[in-house]
Amino acid sequence: MVRLVGARDLPAKLPVPVGSAANAAKRADESQRSSPVDQSVPEAAGRQTSNWSSASARPRPIERVKEGFATRDWKGCEPHRVVAHELTLGPRCSARSDRIPAFTTVDGWVAKPSSDRSCPERRCATATRAACSEPTHEAHRDRSDPSSNRTGRNRRTPVTDVSADPVRLADQELTDFIASFNKSAPPPAAQAGAIALRKATAERTATRPRGPELHRVDDVDVAADGPLVRVYRPTADASGVLAYFHGGGWVIGDLDSHDRACRRLAAASGVVVVSVDYRRAPEHPWPAAIDDAIRVVRWVSRTPDELGGPVGRVGVGGDSAGGTIAALTSQRLRDESPELLPAAQFLLYANTDLTNSGHSMTTKGHGFGLDFADIEWFNAQWVPDRSMWTNPNVSPLFCEDLAGLPPTFVVTCEHDPLRDQAEEYARHLSAAGVPTVARREPGMVHNFMLWDLVSPACAAAAERVAHDIASALAA
Repeated sequence: MVRLVGARDLPAKLPVPVGSAANAAKRADESQRSSPVDQSVPEAAGRQTSNWSSASARPRPIERVKEGFATRDWKGCEPHRVVAHELTLGPRCSARSDRIPAFTTVDGWVAKPSSDRSCPERRCATATRAACSEPTHEAHRDRSDPSSNRTGRNRRTPVTDVSADPVRLADQELTDFIASFNKSAPPPAAQAGAIALRKATAERTATRPRGPELHRVDDVDVAADGPLVRVYRPTADASGVLAYFHGGGWVIGDLDSHDRACRRLAAASGVVVVSVDYRRAPEHPWPAAIDDAIRVVRWVSRTPDELGGPVGRVGVGGDSAGGTIAALTSQRLRDESPELLPAAQFLLYANTDLTNSGHSMTTKGHGFGLDFADIEWFNAQWVPDRSMWTNPNVSPLFCEDLAGLPPTFVVTCEHDPLRDQAEEYARHLSAAGVPTVARREPGMVHNFMLWDLVSPACAAAAERVAHDIASALAA
């Protein structure tokens, strides 16, 4: 089961990943991908996956709704108030098209079941998908219809300008900050270029306070051909290590831009954070960043003196592009060095599909601090050959076999273009039997890990990430 939980519904400590032998046997037995089934943490042996033959035959999830923040995701739809959704499916049923979950309530949460025969976006009262002719309900169209421009993940997604429809964000400070950002009208990333973007990032970083004092902070060269890392040890007896990869579209960001965020993560989680200064595009396109990440995980596994003590459990994680690096690092380690497989991975508003799939690319692609056009530019810097964007080695969402990956925390933001693709990746992980927790931060926007001084809500969201790290890695 993949759980898309609310901010106050924090996960318990996740189990250790199942053994590589069991995973290898499972991967050999599975012949096709499947949709999520009702399974919380499946047994290592005998895990089952569904075999729905087509997207139209797959059951719709239960949607649990609780009073919370106002949202306006869907134009023409009455605004509703949502804290979060828990997406799960009912028991397996032989009559696939008739498989409709029962109404349930849990702690005041109202479960609203839907079937494959209902409007998949819940925005109209039509009885069947085909009968819905509302032009704004793009998802009602058959994906096999070329005129729908929705023939699979590899498509261009139009951007809707939602800046004219003001939305109250997680708190007033964040609302004001995004409004000010939009009013400043910064040039597109393609127009500014990598050098100017890096300079602007450095100028912003210089104005930020350093963050909490820790037991030790050291810059270390991993190897002659390896990247520089910054090791944050919060206390002398800290246990557990997180290899952290900064965001910035694989083009901007560095050890300094994320120094405050890493200090706060180390202090709040109690684990050692190793921030990685991986090689950036366009000077060093894919797979340079992944190669650097693998070197760092190998270095950590050797328990070097620079870590200052026992390593304990090792995890990987990152925000935005760094989350992509973490996911791809786990995939490579599973296949090439399973003995180094991380104990957990933390994907914070990550890009899992360079082809830019997901309805949130349309509804959140402008006006929330990260524009669709900039995402495409960053993707092209890292992987210039667009034909590679559907390769699972650059877009984790296209990986056909996710079994055996480590327990995963997926954190998304309500007002983020990358939201839907990251949540879809969480569903794929769960369908493969990977223990997965997906949390959508209500009212939140991309990049909240760096904005704790801007917004108390951003600070609180970052603290929840630290809680996730502690629950999975701390002794």
